[in-house]
Amino acid sequence: MSVYKRGKYWIIQFNHNRKTYTRSSKCTRKRDALELERQMRQQLVETHVLGHREHITLHEACDDLLSTSKVSGAYGTLATATKRFKHSFNDIYLDAITNRDLSRWVEHERKRGIKDITIRL
Repeated sequence: MSVYKRGKYWIIQFNHNRKTYTRSSKCTRKRDALELERQMRQQLVETHVLGHREHITLHEACDDLLSTSKVSGAYGTLATATKRFKHSFNDIYLDAITNRDLSRWVEHERKRGIKDITIRL
């Protein structure tokens, strides 16, 4: 069984693809811990097996990109680009950005005098 009691709280533990997942349910009822375990397994299957990804906002994506590319030679260019994105777009989910939003952004950048090749980059 993957739900066991440690102290007064139930602990959830299971394996998936040779990796052990352990988490405290912070519950004193076994039924609540079993429900949380079912939700954790379902989320794991959706993200790793089915390929559904978690929603991430544009600002989070920009921040993650900058944090992973600090040693890159293009860090300055990426920092400038993320500032432009953050200034032009609200903090919305990446999958909520439409072609219409991108077209508006391109027109805005053209009015600012930025060339098409720079916009593409």
